[in-house]
Amino acid sequence: RSIARAKPGIYRVAVGGGESRFVASGDRAPHFSPRGDRIFIIEKDYAGESPAEILVSVTPDGYDRHEHLRTPDADTSELSPSPDHRWIAFRERQQYYVMPWHETGNRITVSALAGEVPAHRLTEGGGFALAWSQDSSALTWSLGPQLFRAALRPGAAPVVRPLADAGLVVPPTGYAAHRGPP
Repeated sequence: RSIARAKPGIYRVAVGGGESRFVASGDRAPHFSPRGDRIFIIEKDYAGESPAEILVSVTPDGYDRHEHLRTPDADTSELSPSPDHRWIAFRERQQYYVMPWHETGNRITVSALAGEVPAHRLTEGGGFALAWSQDSSALTWSLGPQLFRAALRPGAAPVVRPLADAGLVVPPTGYAAHRGPP
């Protein structure tokens, strides 16, 4: 008896159902371009000395592959394009950064240290769960019990501020406790 195996990757299925169709072999974060004419995917490239992330796009049928952004090494990761594709956020050496992104037709290296486009540092102590606002005007992330927000405007440095604090503390006993508002 043979067991059918699915090919890993990105698939397209009509909203009304039906057969799935293989589109690309990307790893993470598939999304349509703002115009809906391309599918963007983040892939891992293990071919070099250090793994890199690549933001690629294909047509909805899986053709005409373009490489848009690439990280230089494993210390730069978590590529996160804004919904309007005017910004790219990423993690480098455990800190979050953001930089403007304009489609040029050429691949851009994403790096705060050696990038082709100036990047703005968002964090001082790292963070987790980076997320874009629907209108691409802000990024949020957490660090421990705190939630942060960076407001973005073209041509200006991001304005970072604490958004909320969950008030979580870990007492010496090792049990977690929640402290409500004062």
